[in-house]
Amino acid sequence: LQETQKLKYFYGVSAKQLRRYYKKAAMSRMQTNVALVQQLELRLDNMVYRMGFAGTLRAARQMVVHRHLQVNGVTVNKPSYQVKPGDVIQLREKSRKIERYKDWYNFFELQLNYIKRDPDKLSASLVQLPEREEIPILVEDHLVVEFMAR
Repeated sequence: LQETQKLKYFYGVSAKQLRRYYKKAAMSRMQTNVALVQQLELRLDNMVYRMGFAGTLRAARQMVVHRHLQVNGVTVNKPSYQVKPGDVIQLREKSRKIERYKDWYNFFELQLNYIKRDPDKLSASLVQLPEREEIPILVEDHLVVEFMAR
């Protein structure tokens, strides 16, 4: 239960949403725990945070809801949107004038193998699906799967 709560709070999802992600992960061909964490990691709000557009996950979620970002040139306002490899996320033209967003992007330091950043265009893209070892969260996901399976 504690690990499940950690996962929920880290990604900012409700119990109902987590249950839905679990069901989808259980049907996939991958290990359920890896598929679950991978799905949560590929949410648009989390990707915006990981790419350095926002300082916190909540700020990233708000940026998505307020339509400050585009995925492949299309404005998306659903935090749960699943980002796919090859998708390019960038600030909208109008949002590039906001200093806070530029500062967050320019001073971001976390480097992840599955994300490629382009500082000139204020954009970033998902290069590949992240492996479980590459995802920087401290949760014992196998316990989450055991808890959800009952």
